[in-house]
Amino acid sequence: MATTGSGRIQTRLTLLALLGLSWMLTAVTVLPGNTGFAVVSASLIIIGAVGWETLYQAGRQLRRDKEWPSLTPRPAFGAITAALAAAAALGLVIGLTTDTTPPPAAIAAAPGTTHAAPASPSAPQPSPSAVDPAIRVTPIAVRIPKLDADSSLIKLGLDANRRMQTPSVTTPMQAGWYEPGPAPGQAGPAVIVGHVDGAAQPGIFFRLHELAAGDRVTVERADGSVVTFVVRRTIRVSKDRFPTKEVYGRTGGPELRLITCGGSFDRTARSYRDNIIVFARLEGGNGHDTHDVHKASAPPG
Repeated sequence: MATTGSGRIQTRLTLLALLGLSWMLTAVTVLPGNTGFAVVSASLIIIGAVGWETLYQAGRQLRRDKEWPSLTPRPAFGAITAALAAAAALGLVIGLTTDTTPPPAAIAAAPGTTHAAPASPSAPQPSPSAVDPAIRVTPIAVRIPKLDADSSLIKLGLDANRRMQTPSVTTPMQAGWYEPGPAPGQAGPAVIVGHVDGAAQPGIFFRLHELAAGDRVTVERADGSVVTFVVRRTIRVSKDRFPTKEVYGRTGGPELRLITCGGSFDRTARSYRDNIIVFARLEGGNGHDTHDVHKASAPPG
């Protein structure tokens, strides 16, 4: 009789574990990540409570019937082992099926995010004729092969002093696009800025001064296209003589400006005294500057 009683306990717990595991496997497979995880958590609590209640009531019954001395521990431990095995299997399933990767929006907004996956070098590059200068497409990443530099792009505007904003100096590998101006590939001078250094480390444009005529800069855009610009020249100018019209003035076609700090460091002002400016033109384009539009003053260093 003792064996029959313990057998019923084992059967009940085994069925409970198997049915619970089946239900939870279905939950994590069919339901979305957070919902499935919540269902699984609740199911574990319920199964644990029912299993404990079954053992507790069985123990009381056995003590009342004085069957406990005649029981061997094997059936009870077998049931417990089955329940533990089911829980371990469930934990493995949860670990393998729960996606902990933050959504793309969270990644894009994270202030510590400095690099975006650049476009594959083997990906086909659109010809200049495929770029419509009249269409504005948001840029999402910039890549400079010669400098082995690539970064996602955040949007920048103007500060209270009508100066161009810059990415946070605490994330010096983050580049930014001057959003009030043209977008790369759109008619006009698109402007991308980045730090030369910051937080005691080199910045994304640390080697910008090395760019020379003929070097290429690619910009990945939100629609999946990539536009390529060819460097025409690189200059270093004092911030007191920043060539505003030359940088922001109207052009005959899509152009690009890359700006960072340079020269000696002014410890009193805690800023570099000069700016490094790269002028580039859409590959295959033949636009020219007219310098008649005043956009913004020099970005801070």
